[in-house]
Amino acid sequence: MNIRKSCITILQIVALSLTISCSNTEESDEKNVIKKTKNKIAHDAVDMIKTPINKAKNVEDLSNNRTREFKQAAKQE
Repeated sequence: MNIRKSCITILQIVALSLTISCSNTEESDEKNVIKKTKNKIAHDAVDMIKTPINKAKNVEDLSNNRTREFKQAAKQE
């Protein structure tokens, strides 16, 4: 009888341990998916902010270059 009870108790502990370990991996998988999604959203938000700023800087650089060219052309004449 004691051996049977011991075996049943050990099997219950093993089953409980497996259940707990499986649920932790599912939670960590969910956390990884959430983390990846948050990172992607943050990256997209940064891109949405930086793109117009970079375009404006490029336009400013072009304008400055043209102004310099006009000034150099005016000096040469």
